[in-house]
Amino acid sequence: MATRTLFVSEAYLRDNLPISRNLDSQDVIPHIQMAEELFIQDILGANFYDYLITAFSAQTLTANETTLVQDYIKPAEAYRALTLALPFLATQIKNKGPQLQNEDYSTPPDLTSLKFLINETKNRAEFYEKRLNSFLCLSGNSFTNYTTNNTDIVSPTTQAGWDSGLLFY
Repeated sequence: MATRTLFVSEAYLRDNLPISRNLDSQDVIPHIQMAEELFIQDILGANFYDYLITAFSAQTLTANETTLVQDYIKPAEAYRALTLALPFLATQIKNKGPQLQNEDYSTPPDLTSLKFLINETKNRAEFYEKRLNSFLCLSGNSFTNYTTNNTDIVSPTTQAGWDSGLLFY
């Protein structure tokens, strides 16, 4: 299976999110890809997303594109990936069905705690997605592929749907 370029790396997650250094990357990487496909591509539109991922992979981003990726796309994608991964970190699907993971000296959170944690990471993801959307709306003319050729299946979303509760309690 070919390795796919993603904006967010395992190292980025470890350095920028409240996760343990001993978290198995194989438990998170599929969620990074899913966050990119479900949320980031929707905001950018397929045309601009394909262009950016190609330029990012080839390391040919312009200064404006680098700012867009580093300051706006990566934080939004990282928190979405964490939100998507959380339900699967304590429970993994094995050949016997869903299995609750439990170490000798740790206990998984109860459902209420897990829902709270998921909600908190979702709030942060939505905050960063709103920032990304606002930046693109204000600076979209700086990105030719964002404002043109948007007849693809996925056209850019021009408004974020951040409607969650408070970001911090």
